[in-house]
Amino acid sequence: MAEFQKVIAEWKRLCKSRLHLGCSGCPVNNGVYCRIGNKPFDDDFEYEILKWAAANPEPRYPTWREWQSATFPDAGSNMRPCAFGLSCDGVSCLQCPDRTIPADIAKKLGVEPIREDKP
Repeated sequence: MAEFQKVIAEWKRLCKSRLHLGCSGCPVNNGVYCRIGNKPFDDDFEYEILKWAAANPEPRYPTWREWQSATFPDAGSNMRPCAFGLSCDGVSCLQCPDRTIPADIAKKLGVEPIREDKP
């Protein structure tokens, strides 16, 4: 059985991705109800969730440093979340630029996910 926390995290991501669609067509919905919510968790659910996760990888957004370098190549200092009113969550100012831009902030800034094309 795959690591339980990974399966649960992917299950949450699966459900969140389908909010606007409802449960119809979801790999763990039997057409009437969510099988996970109405039956003990088993390997069948794990397989379906991980299969969906592999086909729908979570987008990876650039780090603050990558974004600054692509968008503002001549800027003198590193962009930090605090420049946008975000908390550094106790991370030092030297580490902050190497943190990934959160998806919700990236969308507001118009930052696209990094395309990781497979050969």
